[in-house]
Amino acid sequence: MGNSLRETKALARFLDPLVIKQDDSWNQLGALDELSLIKALRHNKVVHEFERRLAAEPSMKEKILSAFPGVKVFLHDLNEKRKEESYAFSHIRSAFSENGIEFLLIKSDGSFPHESDNVDVLIKPRTLCEVSKLLKNAGYSELLEVREPHKFLFRNTHSYALLPLHIHTRIEWEGTQFIDSQNLWSRCRVSVSEGGFYVPSPEDCILITAAHFFFENHDIKIADLLKIASRVRQYDLDWDYIIDHSRRLHWDDAFCLSMLLANHAHESLFGRKMLRQSVLSKISETNHAWVALFQKLIRLSSSGNTPFGIPYGLAAFFFIRRILLDSGLSLSQRLSHVDWVASDALRRRVLWPGYSSFS
Repeated sequence: MGNSLRETKALARFLDPLVIKQDDSWNQLGALDELSLIKALRHNKVVHEFERRLAAEPSMKEKILSAFPGVKVFLHDLNEKRKEESYAFSHIRSAFSENGIEFLLIKSDGSFPHESDNVDVLIKPRTLCEVSKLLKNAGYSELLEVREPHKFLFRNTHSYALLPLHIHTRIEWEGTQFIDSQNLWSRCRVSVSEGGFYVPSPEDCILITAAHFFFENHDIKIADLLKIASRVRQYDLDWDYIIDHSRRLHWDDAFCLSMLLANHAHESLFGRKMLRQSVLSKISETNHAWVALFQKLIRLSSSGNTPFGIPYGLAAFFFIRRILLDSGLSLSQRLSHVDWVASDALRRRVLWPGYSSFS
């Protein structure tokens, strides 16, 4: 990942929501490398949170930005991009609203996802044709070469990097469903950010975040930890629903492992566990046969770059396992789908090395 443990830990300490004063977080600014700090900010998707924390502590803001002028330029450039994307999103949101198109920002916890590579938008399948027309009228075109069965990537033809939109009719990776869209719609909430839009319930937010970092990114970022920890801290979560949902879609083992990994990463960076013991016990009871293996994997995985790398082979094992356990498909259909996933994933990475199907 290229991130320095030192800079990542400094960021985590500074962004810790339970620590009010951050005067001792950056006492040794000279020990930090500016380029590594910028990489850590970008990779961990915490630029917006970093700016918010700086604004809350003016003396620290002056101290940090004086020491790192390159960070100041970096933040300025991202703010300009954020303004452009917010403006562009307001037009898309208005067009959808005027035409009765309901949409849900999959990865949002209530705020506009300024630091997403693509803005992931869930729509009702019946509205896909209308959405496609609206986007084309707004200057977008679809990248047909990366189309998946229920996912469609649209780029602005006038400004390629401006507000890429990943339109989903189901929550899938490589044609494999990990979150039930029907549940997502029935439990969603309304955000007041950027004029209002639907966002996942706290429980579904955790499911989506875990599936994304485990199966897609193979890496737990600080943003993932902050998002999950905030749901845990602010809401009385229905863990039975969360675990049952992942079990119904045949990835409860991977989900429980992802929570153990996230809990371990959180403790490593913030000095305390993210999950209460009652939740950890529920996870252990749910997958008791795997717990010993999970604990071993956690120890083995903790030697890489921070926050926490997940071996690709481990994610691939659970991905294939999820497909093979799908009772809704015949055995030949399951094997055929595994073959398709392998060939399609390879094709995408050859054609689009930087492409992520749910980034």
